[in-house]
Amino acid sequence: MAIIGDSITFLDQGEMQKQLSPEFKLNVSATLGITLGQSMAAAQALSATNPNQGIIDLGSNDVLSPVPISQAIADLNAIVATFRETHCTHLVDLNTHMVAIDRGSVGVEAKQLNDEMHKLAKANSAIDIFGWDKIISDDIAAHPPNGTLTADTVHPGPQAQKLLADELDTVLHRCWTPLAILVISDTPSARGLIGAPGEALTPRRRRCVVSDGCTVGLPSRWRLLSRGR
Repeated sequence: MAIIGDSITFLDQGEMQKQLSPEFKLNVSATLGITLGQSMAAAQALSATNPNQGIIDLGSNDVLSPVPISQAIADLNAIVATFRETHCTHLVDLNTHMVAIDRGSVGVEAKQLNDEMHKLAKANSAIDIFGWDKIISDDIAAHPPNGTLTADTVHPGPQAQKLLADELDTVLHRCWTPLAILVISDTPSARGLIGAPGEALTPRRRRCVVSDGCTVGLPSRWRLLSRGR
């Protein structure tokens, strides 16, 4: 599992190591103050490890900097594209309650980048949204005016770090439930066995869901997805 992020991920690494289920093997790249555009090399390096799941926790520094939103959107799309072979890609949306020291609220810009994330997820079933913004918004509604999860409107405190790690564990488990199978080759006989429940992953790899009954008769050389990658 690959995670690329900024200071929010950097601060949460300890809790992730403690709370994530042991089958998830973490490969983390987290850099303080980094923007989407500055993260491209790290994203390429992580995707080259062929992770089963990827988490992209970036964009806060783009709207706080500010990077022009058009550039941030282009950079987001470029990083997501590096994980196109990943079974599941999780985009952590931005906290729309962040305040920049020199400019005040950056909620409008954060929402624009969030909208692009939701657009990407709508267009690709392998992409979903980790709702950090909802977690913050719900906390502020329950504990006005500033909530309890951040001290500076940006960085998660100890309570938020535990909450993030716990929610992340839930999201990662959701990716491989129900159990899925990758078929090594896309042959006429494989297509016949898989049938309608099969979902094309690449031209030579297909997936089916055990609960749909499409695995009956599959040769033993076809392998289960590894949870831990």
